Amino acid sequence: MGKLDGRIAVVTGGSSGIGAGTARHLRDEGAEVCVTDVSPPREDGGLMYLEHDVSSADAWLRVRDLVVSEFGRVDVLVNNAGIFLPGMIADISLEVWHRTLAVNQTGILLGMQTFAGALEESGRGSIVNMSSYAGMQGHGTSVAYQAAKWAVRGMTRFAAREFAPRGIRVNAVVPGFIDTPMMAAGGDALRDTVVRRTPLGRLGEVADIAYAIGYLAGDESAFVTGTEIVLDGGMLA
Repeated sequence: MGKLDGRIAVVTGGSSGIGAGTARHLRDEGAEVCVTDVSPPREDGGLMYLEHDVSSADAWLRVRDLVVSEFGRVDVLVNNAGIFLPGMIADISLEVWHRTLAVNQTGILLGMQTFAGALEESGRGSIVNMSSYAGMQGHGTSVAYQAAKWAVRGMTRFAAREFAPRGIRVNAVVPGFIDTPMMAAGGDALRDTVVRRTPLGRLGEVADIAYAIGYLAGDESAFVTGTEIVLDGGMLA
């Protein structure tokens, strides 16, 4: 018996990295999982896939309708989709600013807004939003990414209060530096620097984040809402 047997979950940005690992973990715990992304996963792993631009309200409505048609309901929404585009305040273009916020912040707003009704009908709805270590401090190379990830934490707390009377829990996860293709793109120098700065002495694994999301999705966290789990190997300490 899996901890998520019988649950229906939607994971955005689920074709690679943290999203893909989360989708597999939820599946292994017994959930039926729909992965959405702008490109398909390399391996379907028995997961439903829908093409999805999270910055589009119409695309969100389409995803909701297809998932409810296929499975009858939705119990878990993992708002994981995100992009990173560099840009300091002095030189960031409005195009980069607007695109980053459209995916990383507005996409989460649209997800919560679109799926709230279905999650309420579930009777055990859980939303997990993806923030970041960048949303806990002021150091970085993208003011837009930083702004969006800070906003996700605020939106999560706001939504938790708004949705509590509807029986929907809303929480966030805050990953530090995780061993993903996005991290690898930074090169060995960045990796070595991060490992030295992390008290546990390693990068996070995708599974570290997936386990936390699985906890927030299930009954073990039934009294947990409006908060965040920081998974950074002690870096913020």
